[in-house]
Amino acid sequence: MLGVLGAMVLLLTLCMETLARRQMLPQWLSRKILHIGAVGACAVAPLWVKDIGLLIVVVTPATVALLFLVAKGYLFRGDDGRRSWGIALFPVAYLVLLVFFPENRRLIVIPMAILAICDAAAAFAGQTLARSYVNLTGDQKSLTGSTAFTLSAFALLTAFQIGAAPELHPFPETPFLLLIPVILFISLLLAATEAMGSSGFDNLWVPFAALFLLWKVPVISPETNLSLLLALPLALLFVWFTLRRRSLSPDGAVMAVITGFWILYFAGAQWLLPLFFFFLSSSALSRLHRSKTAAADAKHSAARDYRQVLCNGGVYAALGTLSGEMHTLYICMAVSLATSTADTWASEIGIYFRGKTWDILRLRPAPVGLSGGVSLQGTLGGLMGAGAVALLCYVLLPERPSLSVIAFVTLAGFCGMLLDSIIGAGLQARFRSKEGTLSDTAQPQSSLDSGFVWLGNDGVNILSNVIATALSAYVLQFLP
Repeated sequence: MLGVLGAMVLLLTLCMETLARRQMLPQWLSRKILHIGAVGACAVAPLWVKDIGLLIVVVTPATVALLFLVAKGYLFRGDDGRRSWGIALFPVAYLVLLVFFPENRRLIVIPMAILAICDAAAAFAGQTLARSYVNLTGDQKSLTGSTAFTLSAFALLTAFQIGAAPELHPFPETPFLLLIPVILFISLLLAATEAMGSSGFDNLWVPFAALFLLWKVPVISPETNLSLLLALPLALLFVWFTLRRRSLSPDGAVMAVITGFWILYFAGAQWLLPLFFFFLSSSALSRLHRSKTAAADAKHSAARDYRQVLCNGGVYAALGTLSGEMHTLYICMAVSLATSTADTWASEIGIYFRGKTWDILRLRPAPVGLSGGVSLQGTLGGLMGAGAVALLCYVLLPERPSLSVIAFVTLAGFCGMLLDSIIGAGLQARFRSKEGTLSDTAQPQSSLDSGFVWLGNDGVNILSNVIATALSAYVLQFLP
């Protein structure tokens, strides 16, 4: 059976590549036909093959070969000449599912089936029916395509729940009528995830997102359904408001909705409150001063994009996925958001007061707004931001611990802010203009003064957040 499936996929690959190169089929159409055949074969293989280990042995060299062929440009290029990484990245996702979930085949079959059918449905609808497009992260997307993805995902999950064998039910032992809001919510969340993917990376994000959404299903009740249904119109209102106020860019708004939906699904509606507090307080502080400093990052005071949203709230959302497993993970969530809040408050307040700023590593005066620069006003503001998040999260903790948790989260968030400044001063790219002034942003005729040219403020934010949160989780093991 593996030989038959492999031969079919290989034959389909050669046919689609030939038709595309001879311009007998459009590139996008040939890629999507191959996508359906190849990913669909991956979805059905675990239904027929008893030994998942044998499947891993077959898929591993095929994945390496595909990555090599695409990297060298031998296989499928887009209409714009870019490498089509998607055809090589979906086997990576498939291999991860096979290795980590060999005993739970629904977590292999359903994510790959969603990728095969729903991603293709979005592409067909977007190419043939859409009249307007938006560029979120690099590839053109359309509301028509996202709608097609949502509807096909809803239909597919419903078909698995009603018509498949019990071991393949997405939500085992749950009445279907109670699942309708949950399936709709998951379908919309997966459609938003696909809309944020570009350069083929949606072939990674979609199956991984589907995996977690089906692996860690919350307790489904009428109250859960009500919160999920209320979230949908509120998300539309949030997107409209943030775009109108220019607080977020379109891609930033979509990423914020994904982050909020993720927290709502896994951690509960109450853990959206710290996230809203961070967003509202940061937006309010950024409006204290509308002008940019000469040294600050080019994104400062501009609408936040998806990278900034992900770097500030991504760790918080990731920890929310497993928050029900350990009480300490809730505290780590608080530390993550306290770090982001402290860093943002310190930056905004420091720029507003324009007090004397010092390079935290070199201990010499630095321009206001330069990464790695600290001031008394900004530092105190960051401490207040960390304390505010710590107090809010303390109220939300399911098992009310001692008040020392507030002090721990405040201190950890404050240290995370200082770590952000240290990494910014030591590793983030700094550019020196021909006049000799330093800036976080490259200007015409400026040269790299220190740091790595590939490391910007967003990278520093996520790096410091991960380190601060990981160290806090380690320290919590030794505290009562």
